[in-house]
Amino acid sequence: MVVIPGKITDRRRSPGMALGVAIVELVLSNLLYDFDWELPCGMKREDTDTNVLPGLAMHKKEPLCFVPRN
Repeated sequence: MVVIPGKITDRRRSPGMALGVAIVELVLSNLLYDFDWELPCGMKREDTDTNVLPGLAMHKKEPLCFVPRN
């Protein structure tokens, strides 16, 4: 087994990983549902960059920032 920091390289994963992913998805979905979101001051919809970097995961070239209204 090769140990790489921040990566799980063993065939067997931590049993808590599935629970952790489920909790993060639940918290994120509640935040998105319960708040009204807007762009930061002075930023227009046209200013947002929707380009993604190449790779297996679609990471944004520029981070997207939202501010809760209420």
